[in-house]
Amino acid sequence: MGTDHACARSVDGAVACWGADPGADGTVASALAAGDGVACGLVEGAVVCAGLDDAGQSSETPSGTSFSSIAFGEAHGCAQDESGAAVCWGADEAGQATVPTDAPLVSLAPGQAHTCALFETGLRPLCWGDAPALPTDTPLARVAAAGPGACGVDPTGAVACFGTEDAVDAAALGAPVAQLSGGDGAVCAVDTARQLRCTGSTAAADAPALAAVQVSVAPDGRQACAVTDTGALRCWGETLRGQP
Repeated sequence: MGTDHACARSVDGAVACWGADPGADGTVASALAAGDGVACGLVEGAVVCAGLDDAGQSSETPSGTSFSSIAFGEAHGCAQDESGAAVCWGADEAGQATVPTDAPLVSLAPGQAHTCALFETGLRPLCWGDAPALPTDTPLARVAAAGPGACGVDPTGAVACFGTEDAVDAAALGAPVAQLSGGDGAVCAVDTARQLRCTGSTAAADAPALAAVQVSVAPDGRQACAVTDTGALRCWGETLRGQP
């Protein structure tokens, strides 16, 4: 889910985009990520990006063909190889693309000018760049960026948010949460009963009532999409050209 576009991947890996497509439509990828005017995917283990490139977010991608996951914030992306080592690229004015550790990480969550992740061992949070202060003494099951802030899911499935705007009410997301996504002014979650809930002040926070297995919020919080429990795609918020 990008700022002015969205892309989805079919079960055979084919990518379809709508809105201001940055040029990823028709690609075959094993994973997708999107930011402000840019879309990236993993193509046979390599990071491939298209779109806006004012900070090197499309052209200065990491080399190699052993990446297993990818995530994107506003203008920087991060990927992990099969060992769990992380590398980031793109905008780095606050150090958000400079990974401060060689230790294996999981749950990479790039945001506006920061990145958060969890150490693979112990699931302790680590954030860098212009980052919110997450409690480092509490293990988290997952973490998600939300504009200038971040939200984490503790081992019980409860959500806590840090550095987000006051309209983001973590308690409104319910528990136990199985999947989490955030943008500037909106955070959405899917609980273990596949109930979708959102909170915040932007258009993405006004979620429809549906059963979902995955949700993605645009970096600016204006749109969001979810995959329903039947495999259908449902989007809401500010409408994009060609939006399903």
